[in-house]
Amino acid sequence: MLIGASLYRAEGYKNFNTARKNYPYIGFSNSDPQMLMLFMIFLKDVLMIEKEKMRLEIHIYPQQSLADACTYWRGITGIPEERIKAYVAVSPASRGKRPKNLLPHGTAYLRINSRQEFFKVRGLIDGIIKGIFV
Repeated sequence: MLIGASLYRAEGYKNFNTARKNYPYIGFSNSDPQMLMLFMIFLKDVLMIEKEKMRLEIHIYPQQSLADACTYWRGITGIPEERIKAYVAVSPASRGKRPKNLLPHGTAYLRINSRQEFFKVRGLIDGIIKGIFV
């Protein structure tokens, strides 16, 4: 439980400002397949979120193959092809500054569109932080 909450606190999407009009959801991004799998185990075993609720976005460099990246991450996660989207994306800040082979399979962004599940994770993180600093 602590590992999953820590991973999310470090690498997850944190829309803790619920006053905004954005719908809160669980989003976790990483290029390391082991970190992604560890977070998926946390979702399944601790939060009881089934893989059927998970979607995957893959972000790759222009010189990489969308098909290869999708096949790679589908093999890692077991998420079916119809719930995977892939994008060619290079941030303006990193354009021309990073080696082209730095992330050979791109970055995977796992998403669960559920307000209820988002608040479970947020409550878990808040509880851990309060327990440490009280």
